[in-house]
Amino acid sequence: MSVALSLDPEGNIAGSLGKGVELLIISADDKRIRIPSEWPVVSLLKKYSVDCLICGKIGNCTLELLELEKIQVVPGVSGEAEMVFAQWQNGKLETDDKFTCADAGMTCGYCRGKF
Repeated sequence: MSVALSLDPEGNIAGSLGKGVELLIISADDKRIRIPSEWPVVSLLKKYSVDCLICGKIGNCTLELLELEKIQVVPGVSGEAEMVFAQWQNGKLETDDKFTCADAGMTCGYCRGKF
């Protein structure tokens, strides 16, 4: 399974997917690559055969698109990327239950780059 983590400039999980500056992609054989986070992120994740995305907040529209593409999404996450990945691997990753633009009182289309 290939996993992508949305990162801020300091190597932590970005507060929201739309504000992530790069993706850390970890392959099943533990190879790691960092690529600039670009939109549309769904196409980018498909290009790198990502099966799971770990991120902070995420817009409802993007969440739905990822789910349609059968990419598992683990939203509402914060912390240092390598620690988060280890917790995810061990089944001990804790998430926030309010992670979408709707949870923040926004409507679809508003959050891109602002959420």
